[in-house]
Amino acid sequence: MGRPFAVIGFTMFASLLFIGVLGINAAVILLAAALLLIPVFLLVKNLRKHKAYICALTVIALSSALYFSAYTYLYKPQTEYLGKEISVSGEICELPVREYDRVYYEIKVDRINGKKISPKYKMRLSCEEELEAKPFDKVAFKGNAYALGSTNIYSKLNHLSKGEVIGLNTTNSITITRNENTLKPLKYYLLEYRLKLAEGLYSVMPAKNASLCIAVLMGEKSYLSSSDLSNINTVGVSHLVCVSGLHLSMWGFALLWLFRRLRMHRTPRYILAGGLILLFMAFCGFTPSVVRSGVMFLIFIAAELIYAEPDGLNSLGISAFVILLNPFNALSTGFILSFLSTLSILTLGIKSTEKAKQKLPSYNKNKFTSALFSILEILIISLCVNLFCLPISILVFGKVSFLGIIANVLILPFASLLVISSGICAVLSSFGSVFSLLAMPAAFLASAVSRYVIGICDVMARFKIGVVNVSSQAAVLFVAISFIAIALVLLLSKSITKKLVQTVSLVMIAVIISGTALNYLSGYNKCLITAYACDDKICLSVEQGDKLVLIDCGNYYNILYKLDNLIGKRWNSDIDCFIIGGDNKYESGYAANILNHYCVKRIVMPTESKYAENLAKEFDSCITQSNYAEVPVSKDLKITFASGQASAVLIEYKTQRVLFLSSAAIDIFSLPEKMRTYNYLIIRGKTNKTIVNSSLNGIIELSAANKYASNASALRRAGYIYFETANEKDVELIIGDKASTIGRKNQWLQ
Repeated sequence: MGRPFAVIGFTMFASLLFIGVLGINAAVILLAAALLLIPVFLLVKNLRKHKAYICALTVIALSSALYFSAYTYLYKPQTEYLGKEISVSGEICELPVREYDRVYYEIKVDRINGKKISPKYKMRLSCEEELEAKPFDKVAFKGNAYALGSTNIYSKLNHLSKGEVIGLNTTNSITITRNENTLKPLKYYLLEYRLKLAEGLYSVMPAKNASLCIAVLMGEKSYLSSSDLSNINTVGVSHLVCVSGLHLSMWGFALLWLFRRLRMHRTPRYILAGGLILLFMAFCGFTPSVVRSGVMFLIFIAAELIYAEPDGLNSLGISAFVILLNPFNALSTGFILSFLSTLSILTLGIKSTEKAKQKLPSYNKNKFTSALFSILEILIISLCVNLFCLPISILVFGKVSFLGIIANVLILPFASLLVISSGICAVLSSFGSVFSLLAMPAAFLASAVSRYVIGICDVMARFKIGVVNVSSQAAVLFVAISFIAIALVLLLSKSITKKLVQTVSLVMIAVIISGTALNYLSGYNKCLITAYACDDKICLSVEQGDKLVLIDCGNYYNILYKLDNLIGKRWNSDIDCFIIGGDNKYESGYAANILNHYCVKRIVMPTESKYAENLAKEFDSCITQSNYAEVPVSKDLKITFASGQASAVLIEYKTQRVLFLSSAAIDIFSLPEKMRTYNYLIIRGKTNKTIVNSSLNGIIELSAANKYASNASALRRAGYIYFETANEKDVELIIGDKASTIGRKNQWLQ
């Protein structure tokens, strides 16, 4: 068996990813299959010689058992608390993270409802304001438990990989007990130093540039503005602000170069570099992508010390094994992308660059040709990485960015300069004013490069044609046909020729283009209305083709994530019309946030709205202030707004009419006559008999934990399609030319 560690690591990764996607039952099936096949391979003489297969089957069995244990003892017990108010005490174990207008703390919980728990669970506390608490201080409070990652699969998998299942939201007071111990854990001092580094960078350069430098150094993306982070993600250089193999290898080889320049002896040089890399891994919180790179770098150092030649694939396998001892790490999007990127470089990337060298023998003739070849090398590597990560980009993010290939060429040559200069600047400036003067040259360089990176991302993000948004249907179709094509190639062909690879690639490209185009074109022949689960607050989106209308935005902490997810997957990121139905928090709690984050072309609000004057001053938008307004959105879509005792909106798409009422207390006969006939009703509150009419087909109630849903059975018995948005389940209404569909998001019922 040529590469045993590669077989172990790759099999473990594939097994746990397979189980994570399909669920716990897959672990049981894989374990049973592996335990049945291992004796067969050991007892049958002709099979016994296939050691790689026996090794792989053993790893599959162990991985399945590992996942089953973690699921049974860590994940499942926590789900019992979901949807309940629980009393919690625990220890803050990370620095707070600010996202939009919420502050989040990671809590290691030791007691729930007064009962001591073991092992301790990690939970995420959501607060409106930052607590006067530091890491390793204790907190105690009562909070409502909700499932983390309900907004998108990307968020859910990342929380799960960190061992987080439950989020806690509380309006009660939080009791804080200071950690008065003189000697605190090493992690406390590392976290304190992270804050010092951030403060040091802000003290010597503009805030916008310092934010990028902090993100590049420590992976702290919360310092970046939402627009800058969105641009970075859109152009496909998010790896720059996620501390990963790129950053760790830069620091590792920079340290070796420095120690060599200082004429340090070989053995101490490598040992000291390895120790500092371990410290850097701890400083970054041992995230999966950092551990992957760190383990590979430490293997490289060990090989150098014993004068051995390290094998990249074996090193990658060892790092995967170490990381996947926590089986939920297989679900970390960061680790998956890091693993696939490294695999692409070690296999296709290195071979492709070597072939390029053979075809361009004069690539190192002078500095100019060397620089040109370096650009070509970045292009080749970017293409390989994008190819390997394509299925994940489609399934998780719902988009494919072709901008990343060009952006990497423009940005990566300066990445090392940005990382090293930011690091030097942060360290020097953290020591105080005298050292801040010494940091100025590095600060000037880091600030200039960060301004360049932000500028490039800002310009390139405007080229929307470079980002292909893929619907879930097209994504599934693409991945399914890709796997079928690859399987057929492996099964039917005796040798994999260049022509065969090209044909398979063209088929996959055709699938993704045609699937995306069909989905995009079909959007013009339907209207999609989404009622978001916002507790009993209000938020609706109306999509038709490239048009987007937003109706209200109640202050529920998940709504901004959901809107980000919605707008991030659209060709056009503008909001064509934003209807702010009232001044109370149920309707307009996040109005200012929406207007700060997105480009809004038109705002409609009641005549007496308290927001009107401020909005007219702050935002360059067309504001319609009226208690009755008709807004033509497209040829087929029209919105009618009426305000009185509460707001009402009529959505007309071709022959179908959807009425939205912000309160069940609205007297239907007080509305204009044209708004009294409708096919679907969306209402905040319990549907009353007056509102139900003969033309009505379906009803959606905006509710909090079944607060308003007591008449559900009666409505269903009467023949109406009924849904409510409790328990964080969004509801979608698709209005088409011939038929309309209403149901849970991705769970359709006719």
